[in-house]
Amino acid sequence: MQRRKVAVLGGVLLLALGAGGVWVVVTASWGSSNRYGDNDADAPDGVHFLCTSKTCGHGFTLTVKQFADHHADDATYGTPVKCPKCGADAGPAERCKTCGRNFPAVRSATATCPHCGKPVRPQGRARTR
Repeated sequence: MQRRKVAVLGGVLLLALGAGGVWVVVTASWGSSNRYGDNDADAPDGVHFLCTSKTCGHGFTLTVKQFADHHADDATYGTPVKCPKCGADAGPAERCKTCGRNFPAVRSATATCPHCGKPVRPQGRARTR
């Protein structure tokens, strides 16, 4: 009888240790399993910008992490992103899925790319209701 109690207690203890080990492995991997890299589900391709200088007009993309880092410092919070080519302010842009070029962000369901004329999806997530 005593042997049986010890065996059951030992089995329960091993089961608890095994479950605890699995829990540690699973929770440790939660933070590192970002399938979007430095981006997220709302912006899987990053955040697109277009230089506001008429002579430059450079289109570029920052990762969500780079964009967050830009606003992390109190000194730069709220300041526009600067164009990496000329240093002028950059505005929000959208990237055409067809030609790959950036253009000023639009919120129209019937918008077309100004470069190739193909229809584009409006910026932001569409409501499903």
